[in-house]
Formats: sequence, C-alpha cells, structure tokens
Amino acid sequence: MTNSANRFTNTYTIDELFTDLKKGIWSELAAKKKIDGHRRNLQKAYAERMISLLGNNAGGGLTLSMGGAMSMGTDAKKTDVSSVVRAHLSSLRSEIQAAAPSMPDTMSKYHLQDVANRIKNALDPK
Repeated sequence: MTNSANRFTNTYTIDELFTDLKKGIWSELAAKKKIDGHRRNLQKAYAERMISLLGNNAGGGLTLSMGGAMSMGTDAKKTDVSSVVRAHLSSLRSEIQAAAPSMPDTMSKYHLQDVANRIKNALDPK
C-alpha cells in the first residue's frame, strides 16, 4: 500500500500550469519583440479567460475550458483558483508594464497598455 501523501509529489500544480502558459503565450515580453496580430489576439483571449476565472461575476459553478467545457458544481470563490489567478494576473500586469516601453512598434505598445488596463480593472473593480 502506498502512502497517500506520496501520490502528489509529482503533481502538476495549477500554479505551474499558469506559469508555463504565461511563458509561452507572452514570450514577446522577455524578448522585447514585436507582437503580431495573431499573437495579440491570443494574448487578449488568455487575459480575458484568466479574468473570467477571478469569479467577480455573480454566478454558479466554475467552468474551465481546454477545447471543451468542464463544469464543476463548485463556487469559484470557495476554491484556490481565484487566488492563483489573481497572483498570476498581478504578475503579468507588472511584466507587461515593464516591457511596454521597450516594444519596437506602436501597435505592440498599444496592445500591452490595453491588456494592462483590462487586468487593472479586473483586479480592482470600481
């Protein structure tokens, strides 16, 4: 019989998932490279999905989507998901703000300013 605590030592955590996704989706930030239209759309979709996971809206269950929908009868506000999402969005906003002035083109700067503002509004709704 195995110790149940040992079952989780190789678990891929939600924090690791979000970190890996951010690295891939936002790779232009560290590289200070122009962000093409397709990548801007992907980045906006990522930010909007993360914002939706904050659970600021009144509603029922938590829905995660990775190509299909998975619905859980769990109130997102009663899980760690919103805590991890809030931390990742806060970190992403800081990275965006640091990278925006160094972007080589105006459209990338506008895009980053827009996404940073969307994240700010989601983290501190009025």
